[in-house]
Formats: sequence, C-alpha cells, structure tokens
Amino acid sequence: MRFQSSALTLAIASTLFCPCLAQNPQPTVYTDPTTGICFDVWDIPGDSKTGGMAFGMALPSTALKTDATEFIGYLNCKERQGWCGIALGGSMTDSLLFVAYADGDVVRTSLRFTHKYAAPGVYTGNATVAEIAHEVTETGISFIFHCQDCLHWSQDGGSGRASTGSSMLDLGYAQSVQDPGNPSCAREAPLMLHDAQGTWTAMLDESATSDSYDQWRALANPTVPDNC
Repeated sequence: MRFQSSALTLAIASTLFCPCLAQNPQPTVYTDPTTGICFDVWDIPGDSKTGGMAFGMALPSTALKTDATEFIGYLNCKERQGWCGIALGGSMTDSLLFVAYADGDVVRTSLRFTHKYAAPGVYTGNATVAEIAHEVTETGISFIFHCQDCLHWSQDGGSGRASTGSSMLDLGYAQSVQDPGNPSCAREAPLMLHDAQGTWTAMLDESATSDSYDQWRALANPTVPDNC
C-alpha cells in the first residue's frame, strides 16, 4: 500500500494491522442473491472515523483437507470514499495485500507486497484478480472476485502461504476514508494512510467450501484495465 510521504510510512510500523484490534474469529454465512455464491464472512465494525467492512471467502470443496491456492472473495467496504485492504497472511510484511476502492462506478483492485514497514510495491508474482460482480452506491462498495494463486506468494526471496487445511487463517485489514491518488491507475495509485486497522484469526467451516466452486469461478470476467 503506497503512502504519500515518508512520515506516513514510518507511522505504519507501529499501527498497521495492529493485533490489538482483533475481530471475532467465527464467520457468518452469506449467500450472494445475484450469483448464488455462499461465503464464510467476517464482519469488521466501523468506528468514529470509518464505516467498517466485511470480508468473505468461498473455497474449493477440498480446501479444508488440502491447502487451496485460490479463493472467491467478497469485500463489502462500508464507506464510499477511500479504500479497503486485506492482508492474506495477517501482517503487512511478507504477506500478499489486496486493495480495493471505487473509481466512479467501477471497482479497482491492486495486489501489493513489502518485506518491511514501508510503502508496498506492486506484487510481481503469479496472483491475478478477476471480477465476478460489483456494486457501487453512495454508502459503499461490494466486490466479488476470483483470486488465483492468492493463498501462496513469493517475491524478492520471501514467500508465505495461507493454510486453508488448518481450518483457520491469520488475516489483517486496513481502511482509509481518503480516496487514493490517480485512482484510474490502481497499480500506481498512492494510498493515503489508513484510519483503521487490525488483525484476526478467521475460522473456516464447511460453509466456506462447495462442490459448486468451479461453476462460480467460471462467472469471473477480466478486471477493468488500468488507465495509466
């Protein structure tokens, strides 16, 4: 997540994805009415500055026995302005970072990565994001997407993975109410410092997996291209 000044970057070291803001590990089950996709979802309450968010996963049928490398994601950012981010390994560092925000009536996404508490660059590994559905309203955004090769990552000698076979994942989040700079170019857009952040251990249950996963994954379309 790229920030606009070194001062802001230094502030990350003590705050981004702070474990003191842990969330409820137990998911709720949500079925999207348009696509029929069923997710395990974790709600992240808002505060005096942010509207909060919800993040969910749908996984292949074997994911609780054999680690999956991909997932179908659900992100509901309960704030029209700003951006929402998920750290798929829990920490900001050495973890694949997924960022989404509204640009007009479309949702743009970016995958980022960093080894240290500094502005993350673009992730250069094999992971890709493809949109399944989105909605942008005056009060927030909803985004359903297929994330290929997003549960293992490797860059510049560092690597990691999220183990679905353990039935739990370490996840992190961050949210800002300030819009990114140059929003039409997601891979280069500077992201303003977050207004809320935290980590949680997300428990996975059978509702997260489905024999319909391949059918749902086939609903994905190419993500809106950057305008850089």
